[in-house]
Amino acid sequence: MSTSKQNIISPAAPTTNRNLRSNSKSSVNSISTNDLMSTLQSFRTEFLESTKSQSKVQISQFNELKSDIQKLSSLTAELKAENTQLKDEINILKNKVEILESTESVVHSNSSLSQMLQEVSERELCAHNALVYGLSESSSTSAPQRISDDKIALEKTLGQYSSIIPKSTMKLVRLGKVRQDHIRPLKIIFQSKDEPINFIRGFTDAKLGGAMFPTNFRIVRDKTVYERGLLRSCHSELDRRAESGEVGLRIRYVNGVPKIIQDNSKNRVPGSGSNHQPQP
Repeated sequence: MSTSKQNIISPAAPTTNRNLRSNSKSSVNSISTNDLMSTLQSFRTEFLESTKSQSKVQISQFNELKSDIQKLSSLTAELKAENTQLKDEINILKNKVEILESTESVVHSNSSLSQMLQEVSERELCAHNALVYGLSESSSTSAPQRISDDKIALEKTLGQYSSIIPKSTMKLVRLGKVRQDHIRPLKIIFQSKDEPINFIRGFTDAKLGGAMFPTNFRIVRDKTVYERGLLRSCHSELDRRAESGEVGLRIRYVNGVPKIIQDNSKNRVPGSGSNHQPQP
């Protein structure tokens, strides 16, 4: 009887064990799925929060970049405006400079033309004159008497060469103020241009022919203010070069301009280092 009961009960044991194992396995599967879902949910939440945070940072950076670009655009526009203004001012200054240069050129040209015309006019007047240096001066207080005395003194000084004096009417004028220690040059104004040329040439030929005249007595052509300035410059240079030891120098006119030349003439007086007497 007991044996029969055991046989009846014992087959039920395996079924119970299987159920227990099945429940345990189901419980394990259920826990694993929940953990996975929880983990995924947590990851999703963290990812969304991180993405949202990064998005906010990027939006902030984008806004800053946009603001900087707007500032740069504004500065660029200002620089363009200033550059345009500077170009306009430079063009205005260029125009002013061109006007000034043009005006200066015109003024200089007009001034040069005026000086040239004045020089031509003065030379035309001087062409009728001759200057006599070293001729004793009359002490008379009467102007007509002084003129008469000057004519007589000129004839006496020239002596046998007085025939070189033109016979036509001429005007005699002493230049400068009267001074006791100074003999003023005598200016002779002739009626034609040929008369002073012949008068000066006759005097020069007489000197070259051996005629003896008082010291410092000479006859030269009249000169303009400009020509006298050139001659003074030549004399200054001649003195400077003579003091430096140069010898045999003299002033000679070349194409109407006074020049300092080396005098290699055999007729030059020995010991005379320079000749200050300008050539007519």
